[in-house]
Amino acid sequence: MGFDFTFAIWPPGQTLTTIALNPTYQLAARYFCLNLALVLMALLWGASFAGMLIRREKDRRSTLHLSSFIFICIGTGLALVIAELFSLVLLRTLTPGSVIFLFTTTSVLACYLLYLCWRDIQRIISFANKSNIFTTVTVLLFLCIYQFSSISPWTLGDATKYHVPYADFFLLNKGISAISDYFVYPYQSLNLNILFSLGLLIDRDLSFIQTIHASFATLTLFGIYVFCINAISRQKLCWVLLLLFVFSKIYIVYFSRIIANVDLGSMYFILSAVFSLYLWINFRSKWLLILSAISFGIAIGTKYLMCIFALPIAICILLNEGRNWRPLLTYIIWAAVWGLWWYIRNFIYTGNPVHPFASNIFGLYLWDESDVISQMQSLLAESIPKTIRGFLLMPYYAFIHPIASYQGPFLVIAILYTSTLFCWLLNRAINSLLIFCWIYLALWFIGAQDSRYLMPIMPLVFVYCGFVLDALFSSFFCTRTGKVLSGLLLTTVLIATAMFSQQLFYRVFYCWAGEPADLYENAMRQNKVYDLISHANEIFGPHATVYEFAMGDGRWFFKGTLAGNQFGPHSYSHIIAASTYDNSAIMSPVKLESVLKERYNAEGFLIAPPPYMPYDANEFNTYFDLKYQNDIGFVYKFRH
Repeated sequence: MGFDFTFAIWPPGQTLTTIALNPTYQLAARYFCLNLALVLMALLWGASFAGMLIRREKDRRSTLHLSSFIFICIGTGLALVIAELFSLVLLRTLTPGSVIFLFTTTSVLACYLLYLCWRDIQRIISFANKSNIFTTVTVLLFLCIYQFSSISPWTLGDATKYHVPYADFFLLNKGISAISDYFVYPYQSLNLNILFSLGLLIDRDLSFIQTIHASFATLTLFGIYVFCINAISRQKLCWVLLLLFVFSKIYIVYFSRIIANVDLGSMYFILSAVFSLYLWINFRSKWLLILSAISFGIAIGTKYLMCIFALPIAICILLNEGRNWRPLLTYIIWAAVWGLWWYIRNFIYTGNPVHPFASNIFGLYLWDESDVISQMQSLLAESIPKTIRGFLLMPYYAFIHPIASYQGPFLVIAILYTSTLFCWLLNRAINSLLIFCWIYLALWFIGAQDSRYLMPIMPLVFVYCGFVLDALFSSFFCTRTGKVLSGLLLTTVLIATAMFSQQLFYRVFYCWAGEPADLYENAMRQNKVYDLISHANEIFGPHATVYEFAMGDGRWFFKGTLAGNQFGPHSYSHIIAASTYDNSAIMSPVKLESVLKERYNAEGFLIAPPPYMPYDANEFNTYFDLKYQNDIGFVYKFRH
């Protein structure tokens, strides 16, 4: 089910002093502090922006927990950070100097605006009472440990194939332009990739980018906490800690923290948008609606898939406003201003705002029809039967199917199905969460059933489950027996959380090996793709063009130009289709060398071994110089 209950002991032979002096911990502490500074800066910016909106409202009916205000302000502040980075990209001035100047100026201005509207903010905030102090301290301590443990040897996959190269492309070009068609998806919504550019300005070994990405998981856990304390009764500590512990242990969430894609960021901004909308439903304060729209705009500017949430958001607003269309119109305008940057840019360059999708409407660009068909077939590959019976029995199929159950969608689907049975216990505002969850789950069911694509509703499902558990057991826990069981459950969760926190420290201590001088290099050498690309750099030099067959995961690490792609004008299919053997094999060595030199001025190529890439290995070894090989590929250089 993608859930790990293993625990580790304290690193043998280590004390607090030796651990503090360990270079791995020192590196983790450095990135933790840098990330904390980014979050605090976002909080400052977001609070000043929210304060100015609050100041403009005559009727201030909202009364928020301080933690709730902090959470939605962090989301707004990160949106402002992304917007400022985009403005630098648009003006082609994305440099360290311009970033420092703009961020410093904005921070000073934010302090001044916060000073002006501080009294207005105080009127809508209720500071945590004594009963919440222990809960808050416990949660914050766990979140700090959770974030601190996120540092790890860099992983590959989509992160180094295109997410990080996107970020680097903005820096190399000092702004926005047509992205190289060597990328798998040269045109996407890239809000988080711009944020990753900030990480590259600070550290080129990618660890800070990975820490920034991991912080979205930590902030999501914080969001689950603040969402729950708005409605859960006196037994909130028991349920909140249980929910946080279980959510933090879901494999897909835990694993995503050590890579740098955009799934955690999408999940966080959707949670921020829905939480602000939930508060708006309760208090009807326009500033909450605007902040929700900003977070949603950033979400759709991060990943196309987040546009699905436009439908449940519109339904929720209309259900609560009836024939009054003004709030929905306000939401659409603010979300569009903050979310359509990349769609406009894509349309300008390709004629398709959602390239490469919807090519039947907007036409083809870079990709041909076979590329689109291949991509859609891979996305729509059936895991759970797409029938009415399959939908009704989705928890069962998610449990037994090896593809669907991998990385844990079963847990989320089962919780949603079970919790919905008790929806009659909750009020309309809380039940509005079901609109988001069920609409998204239905579209996930008929579309791409990838476990990563369930992540945007995972925190919403857990929050709703917390509300249901509280409604079911709040009366029972007031009894003598209930108090005993509540104490036992709380004790169990605290012990499990403490053990998990200790496991996180243990993982950090053993995640990297080597001396401080080559800590990163030694850790990465254990990765076969990185090892192959590193040797290719030594063989070809920093300015060479090399074609890659199924080695795109190492694109970031290659110093020269790594041509070749899964889709588009440089796809492997163009090489394989011209086969002299059969319809599935790569062309002969003589013709392959001629084509690669003519089209790319290539000096060699990287290739995965048969049968993953079909070719005659003996003939290739005879005709080309085999310079290096490991378990996952070969480096060939042309002799002529």
